[in-house]
Amino acid sequence: MSGGISIYRSPDIARSLIRHGADVLPFMSGEAVKLLGPKVMEWATGNKPVVGLSGYAEHVNICGRSDVVLIAPATANTIGKISSGIADTSISLCSMVAMGAGIPLVVVPAMNESMWRNPLVKRNLETLSKLGARVVEPIIEEGKAKLPPIEEVVESVIDSLAPRDMIGMRALITSGPTREYIDATKYVTTPSSGLTGYYMSREAAARGASVTVVSGPVGVRYPPNVAVKTVTSVLDMYEAVMNELRAASYDFVILAAAPLDFYAANRERGKLDS
Repeated sequence: MSGGISIYRSPDIARSLIRHGADVLPFMSGEAVKLLGPKVMEWATGNKPVVGLSGYAEHVNICGRSDVVLIAPATANTIGKISSGIADTSISLCSMVAMGAGIPLVVVPAMNESMWRNPLVKRNLETLSKLGARVVEPIIEEGKAKLPPIEEVVESVIDSLAPRDMIGMRALITSGPTREYIDATKYVTTPSSGLTGYYMSREAAARGASVTVVSGPVGVRYPPNVAVKTVTSVLDMYEAVMNELRAASYDFVILAAAPLDFYAANRERGKLDS
């Protein structure tokens, strides 16, 4: 944990990871402990946080033997240090050892929106991505780049441990419902959440596949490493799928969407009377 105000969500992230069976060992920077007391993380995880290095060389003996290293929140300062090879905090030292040992690194940025859009920060994140780190995109709202939902962070950690047995494969997945408008305000649809397509695409991408999703209107955020083409009607979905199949060679197709069995040929203009 680096010293961003989003650190208040770190105990909940740790608890969620523990519910999935993880043993969470917290590392906190000097700025982090000014925002969140180490005792809170000790209570949340059952492990005493590392706030400074001792003769035990925690960055080697803990981070070098971990299954995955998660930085949440990751400030612009911490991201810049790691991408530049600077190791002067427990967080940057831990990350440097993990990357050198081939251990998955998951980075969850959180900062002011202006800082998030700074090209230097973008460059540093791209550097980490090219080196194999998994960057979890923040939620942009209220002028801030906020931590995404806890479930998304935890799922990204789980994904980083998936077997990479689909590298070089291409997958096309349909997801969600379609809508057939009968006038400007009314439509017929199917109550599909899109979660089946979401989890299929997430698993395939985690295993290394290049994934394209053709999705109807849904309320889920697909993983950032998945290409998403959004559609509305059943004909839109059909045409998008066929265009993809004509344009590229796919190794497998998963039709997880719930399209309607018909379409409205003559949509009314305006609004029909009740």
